[in-house]
Amino acid sequence: METQQAVAVKVKDITVCSICIEKFKTPRYLPCKHSFCHDCLCSYIVSQCKSTEPRLGFHCPLCRQYTVSDGETEKPEKWAEYFPVNSVLEKMVYQSGNKYCELCLKENEKEPASNYCLTCKEYMCALCTKFHMKFLAMKDHKTVSLSETESVQILSTLEVENPCPVHCNEETILR
Repeated sequence: METQQAVAVKVKDITVCSICIEKFKTPRYLPCKHSFCHDCLCSYIVSQCKSTEPRLGFHCPLCRQYTVSDGETEKPEKWAEYFPVNSVLEKMVYQSGNKYCELCLKENEKEPASNYCLTCKEYMCALCTKFHMKFLAMKDHKTVSLSETESVQILSTLEVENPCPVHCNEETILR
């Protein structure tokens, strides 16, 4: 059994779902930009919809913002499928540990990554980042250091345009 302190440390990990307290599995994000595992979100929606009939939406488990479902009102167990996959969080979970420059790997070279291109969604070494930013077509790409990708604040800019209005200025998790 884990202590509260161990759980608190886990929750600060941005690759951990706040519902199951495990690494994300197919993270999906709500309009408020909070992310949850697909199965966790599905179970949460179903449990919320059991309380009242007919149900047209649900509240976010973190900020309580009401989300109207685009799915069929008779099948809340399918609603989670309508929310986009958070591909950035998914990639961070999949590639946890040592990260290598994806451009160098294509050339069978193994260089440690130092940056991440938010536009291309690729890890890059310092040299590839330098050349990446020199190309006119990629001049407007946003690159960040790997230490910045571990910050919760950067996640709101990765794939999601508007952060949750309740938590936008907080150091919260899972955007």
